[in-house]
Amino acid sequence: MPRQAQSKTESDGPEPAGPSNQDGDITRQGQRATPEGEEPEKEYRVESILNHKAEDGEVYLLVQWGDEYAQGAPTWEPEGQLWQGCRHLVLRYWAPKNVNTRTKRLGLHRYNGPFTVSQILGEKIVDGSKHYRVEWVGYQAKSWEEASNLPEDSIVDWEANRDSQS
Repeated sequence: MPRQAQSKTESDGPEPAGPSNQDGDITRQGQRATPEGEEPEKEYRVESILNHKAEDGEVYLLVQWGDEYAQGAPTWEPEGQLWQGCRHLVLRYWAPKNVNTRTKRLGLHRYNGPFTVSQILGEKIVDGSKHYRVEWVGYQAKSWEEASNLPEDSIVDWEANRDSQS
């Protein structure tokens, strides 16, 4: 589950997604996700993302659902939840808006966020302190972050997953 990170230093801020196609086709539609409050086993097709809002420190995206939800009204869903099931569609929503539009439109500080950790991808020691490679919810770019800038539970999850794969 995504977690919010503490303030970050200027040199480490994540860069919003651009039109790059590195991780696959970011213009793809029809990704799958689970609407909030629904059974997690059942997946529903996300037709499009229509709008966004920030509320109580969390970002919500207005989703038009496909399949049997196509006729229903769009619903507000947590960005972190959509990120898990259809990150390409989330990136597509933010990408055409300009390099820093996501950060600006959400009223986030460019370097201090808050930003939400999707997952930790790696670790290394720099000048005696541990740094982690981080994937951020809503951004295509990844960054190396000092452990003190990350939520402790994200680090605990990373270490548990790393140890279970050893």
